[in-house]
Amino acid sequence: MVRKSDALATESVNCLNAALSHLRNIWEEIGIPEDQRMQRTEVVKKHIKGLLEMMIAEEENLRQRLKKSIIMCQKELHAVCQDLGLTACLVRVKTHHPSDLLRVCWREE
Repeated sequence: MVRKSDALATESVNCLNAALSHLRNIWEEIGIPEDQRMQRTEVVKKHIKGLLEMMIAEEENLRQRLKKSIIMCQKELHAVCQDLGLTACLVRVKTHHPSDLLRVCWREE
């Protein structure tokens, strides 16, 4: 079974190919020489590469913020458990999603 994200990625590549083909047709129709078409294609590539690099940086930043938030929450959970005299244990809950959920179990000390 094809994952939705893989199908969407394939669709994105198809859109990019279609757009590049459309641009090449326009450039050919209006008589832009091959060397200029190559230059323009390079500009397109730089724009797309820059956009993707910016999006990757944003997602990496989000991932780091989430990791820091998880660490802070775990520290807070530990502190609350100590205050209440409880022991917390994190248990993975299997789901159909690759990022399994964590469930907190409590035990009195």
